Amino acid sequence: MSLYFEERMNEEKEDDPENGKIVFSHPWILEFPRPPNPHGENEMLMGKRFATVYGNENATWYMYFSKDDIKLRNYNNHPDQTRVWNGTCFISYNLFYDVDMRYLFHSSSRIKMTENTNVDCFKTPEGYMTKIMDAINKKIIRKMVIFVELHLPTKYFYRPFEKPTSYLLGSFCDDYPEKMEDDCRFGFMNKSDYSIKCPDGSIPCRRIVLNLTSKLMRRRFAETKDIEMVVEHSIDVVKPIITYLHSLCFKMPKFYDLDFAKRLLKAIDFFEPEQITNITSSIHQSLCKKFASEIHDFDSILVWTSIASQNSLSELENMVSSLIVNKYYFKWQQLFPENARNVENAMFRQIFGSEDRPNHFFEMIESLFSDSFCTNVILQ
Repeated sequence: MSLYFEERMNEEKEDDPENGKIVFSHPWILEFPRPPNPHGENEMLMGKRFATVYGNENATWYMYFSKDDIKLRNYNNHPDQTRVWNGTCFISYNLFYDVDMRYLFHSSSRIKMTENTNVDCFKTPEGYMTKIMDAINKKIIRKMVIFVELHLPTKYFYRPFEKPTSYLLGSFCDDYPEKMEDDCRFGFMNKSDYSIKCPDGSIPCRRIVLNLTSKLMRRRFAETKDIEMVVEHSIDVVKPIITYLHSLCFKMPKFYDLDFAKRLLKAIDFFEPEQITNITSSIHQSLCKKFASEIHDFDSILVWTSIASQNSLSELENMVSSLIVNKYYFKWQQLFPENARNVENAMFRQIFGSEDRPNHFFEMIESLFSDSFCTNVILQ
């Protein structure tokens, strides 16, 4: 705490709840002297991983101790390793004479770590390690406890798809024009030479457009000269897909349920659009927003897990797994013990499908839980 009024006001501003920050604290216990490194490397270089998990998001952090500094870094799986979290980090430590940590040699004050302006990386300022290394070299201490305190923006833990590195940030498809009748892309509605027949209605189409935009239709036209195709999918999911194939315009309905989303994704796989990424990303983005806006119990989490996993929606999987770790980990373990994570389990088949493959979803949950187990969360 600064003795100067202006600096103290700045410190309080950083900790102000109105700034929308969550505080994560994590301890790291080091024992000295370190055993010799069999690889001949610097025995003072040590590393530790932990996770910050809250709401619908998580982040993995790596902490390093060396004779020169203590560093903390987030790896966000972005090729440019940009600064995503834009948070702040504080550090303090205790040095102990004994292994049992009963006798304190020195307790440091809490200081703010130096921030890297380009990436989410923090390190101790120059000269910070002097007292620590002096005590280590003189063999005065046996144990050290480092306390890190991360202040991260709340908003990304509720809406991670809005992070600057999220591939779901932005728009993917053109919006529907206000007057479709004046847009040539929608001429197929009035002048068509082909139709898709659903159990509950028919949709007019243009053969030449479908031949260019759908792999399924291209194969179909090569095999037959029929002027219609009968499908099992309902018109409520086929119509927006056919419209997208003709115009590249798509938008999820304002209100929809997960059954609609499942049927829509299944119909998209059926038609195999040439530009499938844009429409699936748009649906993915909409599902993430819907997930973030709703309150979930364990049963609804299982439904969301199913749609995320079976359709390989990575951001949604990440959100669902974070919520499981935060609220339902032990229920999840009870439902899926290690010997029940395979297709012989009916519940596994219902949620993850019939394909017998190693499921990274379980690994992600286990990793997040273990890495965040000793991380405390303080809501400001």
